[in-house]
Amino acid sequence: MVAKELNLSKAANKLGYTQPTNTLQIQSLEKELNHTLFTTIGKRTV
Repeated sequence: MVAKELNLSKAANKLGYTQPTNTLQIQSLEKELNHTLFTTIGKRTV
């Protein structure tokens, strides 16, 4: 959903989560994979 919306807050809202919860889940996955999944540029997430 983040890739589709290009925005962490919008993705979290559509999934029924808060933005901090969404961010923590992404950070946990990135740590597990040892790879950055998204980069935030201004208000867009790519």
